[in-house]
Amino acid sequence: MDCIHFHVPNLYSTVSCVFAILIYFCCSSCLLITGGHAVIKLQLQAEERGVVSIKGVSANRFLAMKEDGRLLALKCATEECFFFERLESNNYNTYRSRKYSDWYVALKRTGQYKPGPKTGPGQKAILFLPMSAKS
Repeated sequence: MDCIHFHVPNLYSTVSCVFAILIYFCCSSCLLITGGHAVIKLQLQAEERGVVSIKGVSANRFLAMKEDGRLLALKCATEECFFFERLESNNYNTYRSRKYSDWYVALKRTGQYKPGPKTGPGQKAILFLPMSAKS
């Protein structure tokens, strides 16, 4: 039987302070404000080697990428909830959709998500820095 690994990081974006996507589509109860920054606990679950699902702990919802590139939250994990997690040469992580393989999870400078079709390798918006969440 394969081991299932969980870790609960904060994901910091190179263009926006916090992995703010969950703010927009999860319930407001998952949002904590500390020092003017939104802090959301995320659970990354390894589904297979190099593939993860991203879940908002408080909202209990999975990040998903739909066929038009929108990001949203689902109660149950579907094929649209799995992302290839890759450690880039600059030590940032990227999360590329497994179902829509040319599209990445990305944040604009405003903190809003960037639609999948407008993302690509080499963009700063797709880079995230996982950091341990404090309990």
